[in-house]
Amino acid sequence: MRDKTIHKMFWIILILTILISSSLMFIKLLDPAGQKSSIKIQDNGQSYVHPIKLAYPIYEKPYSLEEYHWLAKHSGLLIAAESHGPYLQYLRENNPDIILLDYKFAGITNESKMGHSASGFSKIYDLHKDWFIKTVEGNIVYDDYSSFSRNHSFFLDFANPGWTSYASRDYIYSIEKYGFDGIFLDVIYLDKAQYMPQVLDYGSIEYENAVYGHLSSINKDFGERLFIINGASLINHEPLYEWRGKAIESIWEEAYGITDGIVEEGFANIYTWYPKKPWRDQDKWEQQINALEDSGKAGKYYIAVAHNSGLDREETMFNVVSYLLGMHERSFYMNLNPGGYKLGNYRSDYDAFKDIYDMPLGRPVQERRYENGVWSRRFENGIVTLDFKKKDAEIKLD
Repeated sequence: MRDKTIHKMFWIILILTILISSSLMFIKLLDPAGQKSSIKIQDNGQSYVHPIKLAYPIYEKPYSLEEYHWLAKHSGLLIAAESHGPYLQYLRENNPDIILLDYKFAGITNESKMGHSASGFSKIYDLHKDWFIKTVEGNIVYDDYSSFSRNHSFFLDFANPGWTSYASRDYIYSIEKYGFDGIFLDVIYLDKAQYMPQVLDYGSIEYENAVYGHLSSINKDFGERLFIINGASLINHEPLYEWRGKAIESIWEEAYGITDGIVEEGFANIYTWYPKKPWRDQDKWEQQINALEDSGKAGKYYIAVAHNSGLDREETMFNVVSYLLGMHERSFYMNLNPGGYKLGNYRSDYDAFKDIYDMPLGRPVQERRYENGVWSRRFENGIVTLDFKKKDAEIKLD
């Protein structure tokens, strides 16, 4: 009798253990609010449950652990100021697949601004005046970012090997100090005529070649570290796929051949830059989708940043479906509203559209198609469609 009782208790304990273990595994797939996370979830490494991987820049002061936890569970890539460096390990513990990039600025400044300086302005200016790009009068060139007037930095000569070597070493130092995966280099211009017309003795082609050489050298030094640039600033807010009448190959292959990918601000929607004309023209919209597709074929990263007017559902659906038409395993998406790069904006945007972001479409099973004025692309669990002229976009689950 006693043996039967022990045998019965053994099986009860075993069943309870299995049930508890299964429950814990399920809980790990939920965020603190009990909602499924929008980070990449794989089924035996074969398919995406949620194909939309979100990216966020975090430029504010350090957050609370709850806020870092939210970011880890709802994003696949973060571009972070170095002030967040001490919290990178916490982010990785909560999302081992997350990609973390250090924000860097291509110029230097004598002001205290996030990411703007490869080192102290005075140190470089005092020791290396030859690194600065100058006007014909010999004055260093100040960048007021055209009409936006917010960068307030000084240009350095990208053709100067001393500056290129110094910048590369400094970037690598920051990556290794904090444990970033690489850097995001912001505000590096390819269009000398737009931003430096006063440098009369520096030809446009000569300047372009200097920029390409600077980027190529850094990329070579980086090895396996990620080197991603702002494609929008590179060519004055135009789609990278075509610029100044150049053929696709001349600009696109150059930029992707010397970096690991780009951030494409103004993807599909450019409201925060041009509120009176927020939508990309159809030809430029198609260039962006082409670029997104090509980045996947080249094994490069593409971060699509749509500039939304606010929490508008139809607008968001159009932007998201535009992204889904060309998305791939190394692409990420972000909605930016006029509130700017702030965590509160990211959370309100996600809360408003989480049913869109978390749509369980699965992996794409075909390239996009065009028929009767409508673009479409099929996924494992549904299809996305978009009519550009009508600004009508839809996600349909099977």
